[in-house]
Amino acid sequence: MKTVAVLSLLLASSFLAESRSPAGEAAPPAKTLDDAFNEAIYYYACLKVDKAFEIMDEGIKILPPTSRSHGQMLFYKWCFNLAFGNPWAYDSHSAGASKFIEELKKIPDKSDTDLVRLALLIPTGGNYLCDRATAQELVKRYPSSPWAAWARWQLVWHSVIDVGHERLGLLIEGFANELERELKRSPDEPSIMRSHLARETCSLNRQFLQRMKERYALIAKMTKTPDAAMQQTLDDACKPWSDLLKSLVDEVEGAQRRVADGNGNLALLWDYYELLRKSGVKLPDCIPADKETFMKETVTIDRFKIERRLIRHEE
Repeated sequence: MKTVAVLSLLLASSFLAESRSPAGEAAPPAKTLDDAFNEAIYYYACLKVDKAFEIMDEGIKILPPTSRSHGQMLFYKWCFNLAFGNPWAYDSHSAGASKFIEELKKIPDKSDTDLVRLALLIPTGGNYLCDRATAQELVKRYPSSPWAAWARWQLVWHSVIDVGHERLGLLIEGFANELERELKRSPDEPSIMRSHLARETCSLNRQFLQRMKERYALIAKMTKTPDAAMQQTLDDACKPWSDLLKSLVDEVEGAQRRVADGNGNLALLWDYYELLRKSGVKLPDCIPADKETFMKETVTIDRFKIERRLIRHEE
């Protein structure tokens, strides 16, 4: 029965993906949260983590998010912890960090972005990106906010982590619900989660494919299905998601993920900025256009190296 269920899910996903015709994104506004990230990560690389956090914090408050903003939230959290001398703070915070959070909590009528910031900065367990109760409040109070999809996905992850061994099934269910919601929306609507959900769905389908391959002998024996036919069925089910992913994820998003993963190097950051320039993106004036100058002014984007330098006050 599990085999049938997996194949049914993959084929249903295939139908869902084919039901949507990918379309180009609408022209972005003059300035988005991407611009804040592009500036903040430069100051971060210069070890000016206070400045990096201020830029990201203000950006979340006033700038519209994009499909790349999902990957910027962990960076925002790292900047906060480093700026307040509070690295790896999962269950508690320094005095300065706690004061900042308490001030956020005191805001009487919190906006959706107030709740995003609070959800990310409240201390959580090591496996959680954000606070569950605050994410739930965001979804309930601002269901039409572009941040609501992000909050819903964080709640899916909370459920996945809580149940442990049943993670994959819950992930599949969460993906199905969220991606179906995304695919029904206009392609011109800004979306934080659309490309991320498509990427993760491709990854999950590949995991299922691998599991199915490991059971080919048993499946062929029970269903009298030739291995080649089973392989083709699975490949056909995964292909629409791969095609959808290609239409939703551009080169810049991939480059940003590599830069923001916490252990990259300056060459990656320079290449990222060069890609943005070639894409016609206007970079902040603070970023040197000359590579030699850029390399002299920056230090690292490796989070662990930044943490050690800040703690030890290394030159």
